[in-house]
Amino acid sequence: NFKLVANSTSSIEVKAGLDVEYTLNVDNDITARAALLVEGISTLSGSVVTSGSVATEVISGSADGGGNFALDMALGNMFTCQLISGSNVNIQPANIKKGGTVMLKTIQPATSLISLGALTYESSIKFSAGTAFVPTQASGSSDILTFTSFDGTTLDCTTVADLK
Repeated sequence: NFKLVANSTSSIEVKAGLDVEYTLNVDNDITARAALLVEGISTLSGSVVTSGSVATEVISGSADGGGNFALDMALGNMFTCQLISGSNVNIQPANIKKGGTVMLKTIQPATSLISLGALTYESSIKFSAGTAFVPTQASGSSDILTFTSFDGTTLDCTTVADLK
């Protein structure tokens, strides 16, 4: 790997790993023939075209000691949350970004001697017809909730229940 700090009005072709330490401003193209590692917050304007697949890290977790699950959009946009038998898990969005989308897969305990897990939501989360989503009440079941923000303040939620 090498470090590059550049301003360019033409194009930059990278044939080895590129670790961008500062600011890279390019008015035309960047072609990466190896790994391109960009850490921190990146802003791309215009169109982005990819060939192949794009993947993101899935952040796994469960509720903290207070029963809260942080859906922090600054950390990523795909989360899993293990629900807790007989307990409510409160979904707490953080760092909501206008135009951002985040997905949450909830997983019920495989076995439960008491009631299964439930969800509660902060008021910034909105649902169809104002009715909050209730997780599938079957041992080992999973649901996917997708949250999208059009204003940077609220999250509109759509759901897929009882994935098999």
